[in-house]
Amino acid sequence: MPANKTKLLAAALLVFNILAAVTIKLLGHTVAALLPDCLLKTATGLNCPSCGATHAIKRLTDGDVAGALYYNPLLVIVLALYILWCVYFALRAFGLLKSFKIQYRDRYLYAAAATVLLFWIVRNLPLYRQFLY
Repeated sequence: MPANKTKLLAAALLVFNILAAVTIKLLGHTVAALLPDCLLKTATGLNCPSCGATHAIKRLTDGDVAGALYYNPLLVIVLALYILWCVYFALRAFGLLKSFKIQYRDRYLYAAAATVLLFWIVRNLPLYRQFLY
């Protein structure tokens, strides 16, 4: 991708992330009330990997990291990795980071899928539920 387009994309990504955070902060409770209940949890009583994500994001926008971890620890970790990737992408786009380059590997995708699956299993174990609830 040409350098100018990469810089524009990095700037657009920054603006999008800021707008998303402000929107969630201002409208979080309103939007959460409009969202349907989790179909898996309603049908089976089990939490899906994204159960609690809306509450976790709202807690994060309120600055309550511990509360966010309570609702969905996987989401907090994924958001932290996303923020790190955005910083990395912006630094690379503006030429401030030249010596370090992350290469995409299929094993990263497999590791992410395995992590989500493991989280899904563990968060539905009685010990996990007893520990948190």
